[in-house]
Amino acid sequence: MAITKVIIPIAGHGTRMFPASKVMPKALFPILDPKDKLCKPILLIIIEHAVEALLAEQPEIGWDDIQVCIVMQENQRSIIEEFFNAPCAFSMEGKAKEIQDSMRMIEKISKTLTFIVQEEQLGFGHALLCCADKFIKENEAFIVLLGDHIYTSRTQSGKSCLQYAVRAFNKFNKAIVTLDTISEKHTYANGVLKIGQVLEKESEVVYTSILTTIEKPNKIQCENHNLYITEEELQMLEVERTCKNENDVVCYFGIDILTYEVFTHLRENWKCGKLHNGELNLREAMCPTIERGDMVGVFVRDASRHDTGLPFEYWQSLQDFYNNIKNK
Repeated sequence: MAITKVIIPIAGHGTRMFPASKVMPKALFPILDPKDKLCKPILLIIIEHAVEALLAEQPEIGWDDIQVCIVMQENQRSIIEEFFNAPCAFSMEGKAKEIQDSMRMIEKISKTLTFIVQEEQLGFGHALLCCADKFIKENEAFIVLLGDHIYTSRTQSGKSCLQYAVRAFNKFNKAIVTLDTISEKHTYANGVLKIGQVLEKESEVVYTSILTTIEKPNKIQCENHNLYITEEELQMLEVERTCKNENDVVCYFGIDILTYEVFTHLRENWKCGKLHNGELNLREAMCPTIERGDMVGVFVRDASRHDTGLPFEYWQSLQDFYNNIKNK
């Protein structure tokens, strides 16, 4: 069955981007798109990339099949609906082709959108749980994307990380997580995984089994669960250590393809009060799927993630995208 649904939670308060986030949701902050050199809201670029990947890897589907769900706060709804649905304030006649094409893209995307309000901000897992049955039905797989991350790749094939994730799901028919490597000093902010054997290897991507995952582990947990990357695993992924004098770990890259099963485990954790700092954790709900061997890791070489949810990282992403255009 083809993947046609995408969930993008954006309901956070955006406190780390205050006071700019007081004016608009950080998902609507502007960034320069290297593809057409237009200044676009971050959310628009994320959706464009998702649609492009779904259509490119699944020729059997079309625009009419794609559905995108944005999980938001009630007070974010009007400005986001206005962006996607309100007519342009000026005439398109005589405007540059890129501007006209972008307006047509916005109009097409608007027809794919569903809005779900997360009444309380109780974590990423809770945001997904709001979509159970309302948007995702049993036996459906769906893509989960972060509302403040943009992904780029420099693969020779031109394929994006999301394209490879979609390809992996259709190849293995299992839940998919994309992978990255980071220094151990960054584990405090990341979910960490232990990879198993290589399932398949291509010139630009490695597909692996997943053995275990721990959310934001400390050094003792990394040592006890053998989370540090071995030399053999580095060779398997064909990457170098980020720092010669530090251990590296495998972490989540931020693009997931999940099945309805994750809602079952999210509900169980919710009923049991299994929260962390008052939030329902998605990664913990994925553990039963990993333990059963029904999750595949996708590591794409020459792929990058651009965080826009923190002030310095947002500035760095602006610089990266500008340099991408400048160096073409």
